[in-house]
Amino acid sequence: MPQLAVTIKKNSEIRTVLDKGVKASNQYCAIFFRKNETGVTRYAIVASKKVGNAVTRNKVRRRLRHILLGYPFSAVACCDIVILVRKSAAEAEFSELSNGIYRLLQRYRVSV
Repeated sequence: MPQLAVTIKKNSEIRTVLDKGVKASNQYCAIFFRKNETGVTRYAIVASKKVGNAVTRNKVRRRLRHILLGYPFSAVACCDIVILVRKSAAEAEFSELSNGIYRLLQRYRVSV
């Protein structure tokens, strides 16, 4: 059964994933992966002011959260995921954004 992802809250944990994780990117975002020992997949979404104003940043974060919560994470591939949003994600259609995220996640075998 697929498990639900939970959010990473601490800035130090996000920094660890950014510094020591594996990077994959496309035109919409950069994703950093790092294995964890918690037994659950965790994620964080980082959208800087370069993406747009607060309304735009929150819209992109809501879209990405919806994509991640619908993704079938594997119990074997417990990892921390940090998504750095790029400016082009704000103008992207939802389907383009979700296809891009799914391809990056499947490339690193985070799925079932």
